[in-house]
Amino acid sequence: MRVTLRPKMMLGVLGPLAVVLALFAYVQYYVQRHVLLDVAARTATDLSNVIEGSLQHAMLTRNRVAIQTSIDDIATNPQVVDLFLLNPDSQVRAGIPQGLVDRQFSKRDAGCAECHVPGAPHKGEFSAVLAVPNVGRVLRNCNPIENREACHGCHDPAKPYNGVLITDLSLTELERQASNSLQQSLLLFGGALLLGAALLGVTMERSVVQPLSQLTQAIRDFDRGDLARRVQINISDEIGELARAFNHMAGGVGEKVQLEQQLRQRTVELERLYTALQEKEAMRAQLLKQIITAQEEERARLSRELHDEIGQMLTAVQLSLDRLAKTLSTADAAARERLDRARTLTEQTLADLRRVIAALRPGVLDQLGLVPALGWVADHTLRPLGLQVNIETNGLQGRLPGEIETILFRIAQEAMSNVARHSKASRLTIYLVQTDGQVTMSLRDDGVGFDPASVATAGLDQSRGLGLAGM
Repeated sequence: MRVTLRPKMMLGVLGPLAVVLALFAYVQYYVQRHVLLDVAARTATDLSNVIEGSLQHAMLTRNRVAIQTSIDDIATNPQVVDLFLLNPDSQVRAGIPQGLVDRQFSKRDAGCAECHVPGAPHKGEFSAVLAVPNVGRVLRNCNPIENREACHGCHDPAKPYNGVLITDLSLTELERQASNSLQQSLLLFGGALLLGAALLGVTMERSVVQPLSQLTQAIRDFDRGDLARRVQINISDEIGELARAFNHMAGGVGEKVQLEQQLRQRTVELERLYTALQEKEAMRAQLLKQIITAQEEERARLSRELHDEIGQMLTAVQLSLDRLAKTLSTADAAARERLDRARTLTEQTLADLRRVIAALRPGVLDQLGLVPALGWVADHTLRPLGLQVNIETNGLQGRLPGEIETILFRIAQEAMSNVARHSKASRLTIYLVQTDGQVTMSLRDDGVGFDPASVATAGLDQSRGLGLAGM
């Protein structure tokens, strides 16, 4: 169940106001009632004094008939409920209703204890509010009759009072007036409350509900994707501050969304470029593999042709020179000297040819694998120069794929050639490590080293850095 803000705010404002007005009306009623009771008490005292004055002659003459007649006349007042005269012994000597005449009262009797017990709710010195059956609430006034000098002929002069005149006045009219006043106050306050509610409702509608409704609708539109939605509320209170905060937040979110869209577009473009790069890299790797394969096949072909053709020819020449040396006369020293030079040149040429053939495609790489092939290169290029070469392996299990062994061999071959020519080193260590399907080869010497940047910027036309580029 949806509860709007308007009834909550009106209840929050008008509720306490209604409670305050109701309390104010009750306090006013309570104060007015007590004021009326005080007035009634004084009125009852004055009335008792008047009654006592009118009965004074009849009491001095002890004419009980005249006393009763005067009391009956006074009882015609609609506010007078009971009126009777007590002697010092609390005995009714005259009064209305006449059934009370000669009745003896006690301080503990109903209607007497209310005034004579400790803490009785007196209204004035000799007044109290009582509840009389079949009558209702009355104001009882007890007016003592003083023992004047004129009374000493019949009464003991030592006693201060000769009796008491008790008058009960009805509070029905007084309470009706107070109740009517309370009703009028409540009606007045209720009308003021309704008028205030109407004014408050109009004010809230203009200054609170409508701006909040606009802000709520703007938030909903923004949530549906309308990132350009803003709130036009030009007020300087908290709602206006909230609207400005929303506009600021919406602007920031809009900028972030635009950045995210640009980022997504850029990401898509990068993914496309990355995919194209991967395709090109795969193509380059395939081409490189084909180039290396073709290069190695060409080297192998050249090695075989050199071995099978030129090598065989040089071997045949060497054999022919050997047979010629056996048949040549020892007397011809010049001819034998030329023959010996030819034989030496042939042997050197044949040795150089074997080195070229081994450099083109060493048989040890195909027959024994990468590590023995690296040792063979070290034996023929570095160790003859006095360099100490160590080959350390870790994790190698069996032979590597042929193209991998070839690539690593050619890199190490070029690196060892650079060490021999440029490093001025005395020690070289080759590390081969295989972990998680990957092979890492590193070469470390104790030579002078070089600056890779200077080699990279030297340019290909200066015959520097070609070995590094090849690797």
